[in-house]
Amino acid sequence: MVSPSLVFEDERLSALRLFSLGAATSAVIWHTGADGHVGIDNPSWAAFTGQQRSQYSGLGWLEAIHHEDRDRVRATGSAAWTAPRRAGVI
Repeated sequence: MVSPSLVFEDERLSALRLFSLGAATSAVIWHTGADGHVGIDNPSWAAFTGQQRSQYSGLGWLEAIHHEDRDRVRATGSAAWTAPRRAGVI
């Protein structure tokens, strides 16, 4: 069995790598939980969309998606967010 502290540390390091990538490039990078919700500060998303953290938190980021694409993005994301997966495999 994997220690919860090791899982947390792996997630923390993953988030640090993601933010380093965002800071070093001009790409728009965002990170959601397995359920599609955003719960962390995301400066590159805020700069690109103009959304404040309170606006993009949870599933609020979907509001920045073009209205003609939003339903498709939500449906595709929902299928991915609810798909069975093994622990530690993304």
